[in-house]
Amino acid sequence: DNAARNTRCGPSGTDCPRVDAPDSGAVGDGAGVPGDAGFVDGHPGADADSEAGPGDDAGAGNEGDGAIVEGGGDAGSPPSCFSLTRGPAGGALPAPIIYATGSTAIQPYVARVAQVLEGLSIASVVYLGAGSCFGIDAMTNPAGYPLQRIGKTATYYDSALDGSGNVQSGTCTVDDSSRLADVGISDVFPTTCDPDLASQGGLPNNLHDFFGPVQVMEFVVPSTSSQTAISAEAAYMVWGYGSASGVSPWTDETFLLQRSATSGTQNMIGAAIGLGPSLWHGIKNGTSTAISSAIENVAAMRAIDGGPSSDLEAAEKTMGILASDVADNSRQFLHPLAFQDVGQTCGWYPDSHAGAFDKSNVRDGRYPIWGPSHLVVYADANGNPTNPAAKTLIDAMSGTNSQVLATLNIVQFYAKSHVIPTCAMHVTRSSDGHDYAPYSPPISCSCYYDLQTTQQTSCATCNTDADCKNARDGATTCVNIFGLPPVGYCEPPGSPH
Repeated sequence: DNAARNTRCGPSGTDCPRVDAPDSGAVGDGAGVPGDAGFVDGHPGADADSEAGPGDDAGAGNEGDGAIVEGGGDAGSPPSCFSLTRGPAGGALPAPIIYATGSTAIQPYVARVAQVLEGLSIASVVYLGAGSCFGIDAMTNPAGYPLQRIGKTATYYDSALDGSGNVQSGTCTVDDSSRLADVGISDVFPTTCDPDLASQGGLPNNLHDFFGPVQVMEFVVPSTSSQTAISAEAAYMVWGYGSASGVSPWTDETFLLQRSATSGTQNMIGAAIGLGPSLWHGIKNGTSTAISSAIENVAAMRAIDGGPSSDLEAAEKTMGILASDVADNSRQFLHPLAFQDVGQTCGWYPDSHAGAFDKSNVRDGRYPIWGPSHLVVYADANGNPTNPAAKTLIDAMSGTNSQVLATLNIVQFYAKSHVIPTCAMHVTRSSDGHDYAPYSPPISCSCYYDLQTTQQTSCATCNTDADCKNARDGATTCVNIFGLPPVGYCEPPGSPH
């Protein structure tokens, strides 16, 4: 109820005062609605980094499902990243080696795919995790951002998993100042990293942005909080004005847990609520793990830092921001708030209900705070990658490489990691913020993703397209490439709402 909750936003609760300067807490000259063009949209800077991946430093997936184990094989000085022949545990590293840089949130997923590519003797990957916008800079300004300027060390992976089924990684030295990235990887759109690109019509003609798995961002509160929903306007006021927001119960900014202006999580959410990432109030946190730990402390009736607390209202006053792949692994002590976007009449959870993990409201276009990961590569005039090795990585990440699918159940891997493969999406978007449009993937995996996230699907099984003649929802295509062993389902067309 915006009119009742947003006490500083006019009679309707939607005409809110503009935030003009960081940490000012003062009412600005202008007024508008979050997402309006008049609101400040700060540039995240070249080191934007969501650190929103699964557990930040734990790697993707559960134990035995691709988590990264670091340090194997690096007993002495790290080897050169450009003369590698063996993995950190001694496994073979087949040529070509793909050099990627950018988001640390996506790095665990790249690591698992890299291990499979290496195990199949297809290609190898060296990853310089530095931040989303470094990934964009490496491709749009390669002369200014060679790999060595972005970082002095990178990560490489072994072709074999360890005894627990985890990816083994080691460190190598970026010791050639002339070497450039083959792939730039970002959590946010290139135009979020560099707003000037929007006025220039997007990326230069020699680059193309391929979408990887979709990440979902959330406002989260302790499990002991009675709060269930927040609107875009209320979120704008809470994070833009802190203790002066007037939005009960979030009126004490010492209980508001933000990330930072360079966080991909904060940039993506900021785009959704119309608040530049540098304008947020609250306590800054260097990692998503720090926010998750602080909320766990409050849920256990401790202070945010884990010390004793006698504040009986702490749970009501606490709110943080997290990516779903972190938050969903911590549902025992936190829960996401349903989010009501500008123009919506009710709030939606990312999932079909508060206890689900199916991301159905993201996939169908009801919940708006999400974005695909971005793999930016050099491309020809038709948008086809000019580097065959880069295309190999893109196809492997998107689930269209048949050799990888025969070894890695990639839809299941993404589902367990609480991200969404693009083949399970029914909407797409062209920028971070509010715009999204209907989408039908070339090869749909919606039925199989439903099965992985809910343990059931209403789709008919099939072996050939002929088996789908009378299938529900107008499904006509038998998709039988996902799963180990593969199972066929009659996939319905995209159904955005």
